[in-house]
Amino acid sequence: MKTTLTFTLLFFITFFTLAQQAFELTGVVQEADSNEPLPGVVLLIKGTSRGTRSDFDGQFKLAVRLQDTLVVSYVGFETLEHVVESANPVTFHMKVGAALEEVVVTGYAVGSRPRKVRIRGASSVTSGFSLRSKTSGVSIDKVDDIHHVEQQSGQLTAGEVNDLKKWKAWQKEARSRLAKSIASRWEFELSEPLTIEVKDAAGAPLINCGVSWVHQGRVIARAQTNVYGEVTLFAQKPSFHKPVGMIQVYHQGQILGKPIPEQAAIMKFAFDDVLNSPESAVDIQFTVDATGSMGDEMDYLKAELKNIISRLDTTLTQKRVGFTFYRDLSDAYVTRSQDFTANIEKAQQFLNAQHADGGGDYEEAVEEALRVSMEQSWNPKARARLLFLMLDAPPHWNDANVDEIKKQIRRAQEKGIRVIPVVASGADKTVEFLMRFFSVTTNGTYVFLTDDSGIGNPHLKPSASDYTIEKLNDLIVRLISEFAGANQTSNALVSR
Repeated sequence: MKTTLTFTLLFFITFFTLAQQAFELTGVVQEADSNEPLPGVVLLIKGTSRGTRSDFDGQFKLAVRLQDTLVVSYVGFETLEHVVESANPVTFHMKVGAALEEVVVTGYAVGSRPRKVRIRGASSVTSGFSLRSKTSGVSIDKVDDIHHVEQQSGQLTAGEVNDLKKWKAWQKEARSRLAKSIASRWEFELSEPLTIEVKDAAGAPLINCGVSWVHQGRVIARAQTNVYGEVTLFAQKPSFHKPVGMIQVYHQGQILGKPIPEQAAIMKFAFDDVLNSPESAVDIQFTVDATGSMGDEMDYLKAELKNIISRLDTTLTQKRVGFTFYRDLSDAYVTRSQDFTANIEKAQQFLNAQHADGGGDYEEAVEEALRVSMEQSWNPKARARLLFLMLDAPPHWNDANVDEIKKQIRRAQEKGIRVIPVVASGADKTVEFLMRFFSVTTNGTYVFLTDDSGIGNPHLKPSASDYTIEKLNDLIVRLISEFAGANQTSNALVSR
């Protein structure tokens, strides 16, 4: 009797102890009839605002305790409840419910003409589209220390619009009343592009070659060629008539110059010597809005960034990563930076320490973030210098900030730094067009998160209609590879 009582007491003590300890529960969510994985399903610990979502493959991880009740919900499907009784992986089979009219099809554009988007690297998305839960009042993965689980990479989805490669489409969009008003407000005036191609005597592209557009003795635009020996310049005054001066190119103390022919779209230069190649190196700066409005996606972005910096092209002898996190002028800090480092562990430690907070109004200190980012120790000899600007809000609009923004974008252009905005949820059309002005001027490209992941608040659909949906980490790794010239094929900057 005494032995039995002791055993029973130990059992309850052990059970009670385990019930108070958090552990990681894993599993998968599937559609009941087909056993196809369901991405974006909300798994919420009942009575709390703590939970997670399933990834592209329907898989999830969540810190729980024994006897926690999980509420598994997905718009258009019957809600499930599950009491956690062990740490064994679980599989949830969800049945289609009656409320299908509430389902949001995010694989198709909303508009007068339905447009099916292609999801690269997402073969598990059923029938070419995904279903996005619209559960309200749920703070996904905003958890306390006990329940916190680091997010997995490969969950956020994004698209890319390279306006230099689709110039006619961009011209059409830029002529809209909205785009014109935003351009006027921020004083971005882009005339017809002029692409400069520079090679050496052997026909090899010259990288980091200085290029200037000179008009009436004044330099009106200055930039550097990319890894393909190309750069596109824009006169800032559409009223200029051709010929509008000349183009000068500079490389290793040598200078070539030509007057700009009328109606010129491309000008080609060749040096007489076989000149030295640049270092096999790349600098990558991530400048990230860390205000409270980014909280719905910050943990996911951190997971993606850590995945990205661990996958950089092994053919590059030096891969340096830098960070600038920023908020607003009245917050705990305005900018917090980590200068370029080749130590990936150091970069990841800095990244781990960041979180979203502050803000309060819509606009943020974008101009200060750009200024600090430009002052990092960029390698002038690197094959590529890339600045990924991740944000969901524009800078405050005033005369000083307009001047500062233009100044920093001009600095990026002159240093050969390609600005690649990554626009998150909550952004408006001002953010979209302003960021596209940034990317076009610096010969970068425009990236935007999409609703296809089911993560975060609603995302702005771009004015462009032709793009492919990819996983964000794969997209950024691809862009780094392309801008660093891993495939060494012509970039064909401007397509007409």
